Amino acid sequence: MKKYLLIDMIITTMILWSLSFGPKGESPISLINEKSSVIASSPKMFSEEILRSNFEELKNILVNNHPAPYQFTDKEAFEKFYYEQLKKIDRPMSLGEYFLITAPVVEALHCGHTWISLPDEFWNNEEEMFFPIGLIFSGNKAYTAPFGDRNAIPQGSEIITINKIPVTGIIESIKRLVNSDAKSKTGKLANFGHTFPDLFAIQYGNHDSYEVNFIPPGSTKVQVQVLKPVSRKAAWDNPIGTLSGSFSGGGELRVENSNSENAAVMSIPTFGYYDNRQKFYAFLDSAFEQVHKAGIQNLILDLRNNSGGDPICASRLLSYLERQAAPYFVRTYEGYEALAQPIPVSGKNAFAGKLYVLINGGCFSTTGHLCALLKYSRRATFVGEETGGTYECNDDHIKLQTSATHLILNVARTTYTAAVKGLSRETGIIPDFPVEPTIGDVLAGQDAVKQFAMKLCDSGQKMKLPSK
Repeated sequence: MKKYLLIDMIITTMILWSLSFGPKGESPISLINEKSSVIASSPKMFSEEILRSNFEELKNILVNNHPAPYQFTDKEAFEKFYYEQLKKIDRPMSLGEYFLITAPVVEALHCGHTWISLPDEFWNNEEEMFFPIGLIFSGNKAYTAPFGDRNAIPQGSEIITINKIPVTGIIESIKRLVNSDAKSKTGKLANFGHTFPDLFAIQYGNHDSYEVNFIPPGSTKVQVQVLKPVSRKAAWDNPIGTLSGSFSGGGELRVENSNSENAAVMSIPTFGYYDNRQKFYAFLDSAFEQVHKAGIQNLILDLRNNSGGDPICASRLLSYLERQAAPYFVRTYEGYEALAQPIPVSGKNAFAGKLYVLINGGCFSTTGHLCALLKYSRRATFVGEETGGTYECNDDHIKLQTSATHLILNVARTTYTAAVKGLSRETGIIPDFPVEPTIGDVLAGQDAVKQFAMKLCDSGQKMKLPSK
């Protein structure tokens, strides 16, 4: 979130981060092999002296700009880890090798709006060397997503190994190259789709072929297929995501009556209407008028994969949902002064029925704020999986390039906190009813999360809400 812009997590440049820290005061155990074969799109080597100087520059930018650099990793542990990484700069290195040393230091802040990436010129090489198929991730498993040559590996097959590397190891390794707010596990997995082609290439190098061991749907027998690599562009054209992210509201604002006469589904895939708030306001006015006229008593709000946006838009939605006026932010922030005051309940067509919110790891930033507010007021029943965002996030970012190496560093400078108490900063919003689709659901096109919410609507089931 910037002062006037909450950064969307769908980032067009490659975003790479790395490992989580262990218990307070202990340094982490890295599973990253900094000396592994990496794509040498730029063969330039940097001297040890230049890299060490650049490394110190990067650290100073982080600790001097970020509002809470030691919130999740205390200063002593951070300093210890920084010097452990510094010791690894013991020879001239390529930019890719150096990046695998710097990324963990940035990730140590556990801030979804603070990230580091390689410059675009690093990826100018258009050789066909990237992993050729799209994947859908769930926990420690990966399945084939739809891709060009479906006869090579059937859609929905479970991938066991890639070039003899177990998928479980690949996922654990890449998790340590993906950032998320706080310690949200779902947030890391949700970000695979934004980063996997590059992450896999950097971590495991370029190959002339990829040997894939897999189990087709409905089978227990492991089969083998050798695949040819593709260009980076082709790799990024492949669908990559998570099972829980396979179903969401899509790309458009919409509201529709369900099969039940007493329920409606409202899909809001983003709050990113900074330049066109009136479009968002008009949708809300029309949608809630439709819900009101139809006498709908159950509203399913689908926020899955909504990575954030404008808090002013989110507060407008809140005004239709809350039962009484309450502030959005805990204090005044520049550009959002009004949100520190109680947000009035909409005077027209405010929804007073039962509210069910669909969430997953793709819910981040402003969406984390909104979910926290609805959780705190006990207004909604949450169905799905833990959100990637929490009640608090850091943004108002600046974007810089480090000298010599030109690594891109995005650094948050302000902490934005929703007006709630008693919620965990360590995790996202936890669903009242944890539901994650299976690969069978995805192949059959059955939205298990939405279907579960519909059953709640039909049965009139009430959750046992925790006290504040």
